[in-house]
Amino acid sequence: MIELRDNGCGIDGKMLARIFDPFYTTKPEGKGTGLGLYVSRNLIERLGGHIEVESELGKGSTLRVILPTINHLKNQRNNGGQLNGKFHIGRG
Repeated sequence: MIELRDNGCGIDGKMLARIFDPFYTTKPEGKGTGLGLYVSRNLIERLGGHIEVESELGKGSTLRVILPTINHLKNQRNNGGQLNGKFHIGRG
């Protein structure tokens, strides 16, 4: 697990519900694509993980990236499980 915290202004609930939407940005026009968190979440999920966000106005935000261990992925593959997407472990 990777955890990132800040002590910024936080994200209100209305915005928090949309932060993973493609092309959603709070930046001025021309200053961002709104794809960063959308792409990040999709990559993390394709690797079998997930991302969590908590935020409180006036106190900051916490973002957690949880990824499976390599041993978990190897066991899943060896037991007939499939990874989300086309990622694989090892050669070939």
